[in-house]
Amino acid sequence: MPLSWPSTLPAPLQGSLSGTRQPNKIVSEPEMGRPRRRVRFSGQVQYFDCSIKITKDLLPTFWNFYDQLSGGVDAFTWTHPVYGSMLVQFSGPDEPTEAHSRGKLWTVSFRLEKLP
Repeated sequence: MPLSWPSTLPAPLQGSLSGTRQPNKIVSEPEMGRPRRRVRFSGQVQYFDCSIKITKDLLPTFWNFYDQLSGGVDAFTWTHPVYGSMLVQFSGPDEPTEAHSRGKLWTVSFRLEKLP
């Protein structure tokens, strides 16, 4: 059973969640006639770029969760504000980043990949 996003960590900030889809078509140009299009994969991957604002006391909670996922490799359940619960994993070659915002607040940014 996969882990779930910790209830102590907030959902992504309003306006900081964006999504894209992996290109899922191939277009081939024959010598004659119109281009042919076909589906590349049976399941299309979606990506979500997220940011959360947390206090410095919650930074260890985020990184402990990340480490429990084998350094962000394992999948976990996460609730998207529109699409609901889904199985995701941290995506990309880049690690999540943390940046001091102001006062006691920190912004943690990361990319998630919805598994098909």
